[in-house]
Amino acid sequence: MTRIPVLIDCDPGVDDAFALALAQSCPHFDIRAITAVYGNMPLKKTLYNARALNEVLAIGAQVAAGAKEPFFKKYDRGDDYVSPVHGSTGIASILLPEGRRPLDEDEACDVIYREAVRAGGELLLFAVGPLTNVAKALMRYPNLPGLISRFYIMGGGIEMGNQSPYAEANIFKDPTAARICFEKLPTHMVGLNATCDGALSEADLDELIAACGDGPKAALLKELFTYSRHNAFVKGQDSNIIHDAIAVAWAMDGAVCGGEERHVWVRDDAGDRDGETVADPAGVAPANTWVAMTTDTARYKGLLLQMCRYYREIE
Repeated sequence: MTRIPVLIDCDPGVDDAFALALAQSCPHFDIRAITAVYGNMPLKKTLYNARALNEVLAIGAQVAAGAKEPFFKKYDRGDDYVSPVHGSTGIASILLPEGRRPLDEDEACDVIYREAVRAGGELLLFAVGPLTNVAKALMRYPNLPGLISRFYIMGGGIEMGNQSPYAEANIFKDPTAARICFEKLPTHMVGLNATCDGALSEADLDELIAACGDGPKAALLKELFTYSRHNAFVKGQDSNIIHDAIAVAWAMDGAVCGGEERHVWVRDDAGDRDGETVADPAGVAPANTWVAMTTDTARYKGLLLQMCRYYREIE
């Protein structure tokens, strides 16, 4: 079986950890590289987590460091930042063992291009954090769009936000980068419309926890699901919405999300609607984005259960 070459640009992040694990569990994917960006936590922590997850989840990919901050906006989360959703380390306050694989010598944007060239136009690119690394790659390598097979993001929302009334967090953190990406790359956008529709129930999380069993490789997933359950149903956070994993699930199974092709553009004017993803009415402008609006939660949960069984069964 020929597997699809995959690169995941991320800011781990509890939901990034699930996205990485879900992608690794897919028999059709070959994760070639993981690139880290600031976002949920500062780059120092997201890079550490990316390297650690690469080892703990038995991925074995190259890992590269990317942007520490947006193009123009200020990133104000210091190394002592504690996230109400992601904890103090970024992964539910779990301090994972340091990843032993050497860090890639190249910058993330260069790794994105390098892997796209190596994949011969077949690279499946995920970006589930702020889009700074991908935008830098697009600016540095004008021929990159022709080398990307499919581009999936977790970001945005049509007429809804979580960082402001209008903007989702990943897009809000660097709207200029997001604008560049939407202008240059046909995009599969998994925004808040779809991720909120795919919220897991308490019973769903109990089922996923049980499915992990007691295997050593599934221990982290079990702990993260348990954390997400407590954070959502005891503390009242939105941790039962595992945003980033839905982008991976949609690439695995096109029936996981439902939506439509639209022309999407991003406001980056530093006004009240800064970071808003705006979808023009169908037919007004050429479509550049497949916008996910709904999630088949049962189908999505089925892929998460498959992931749990995969990690339960490996040594």
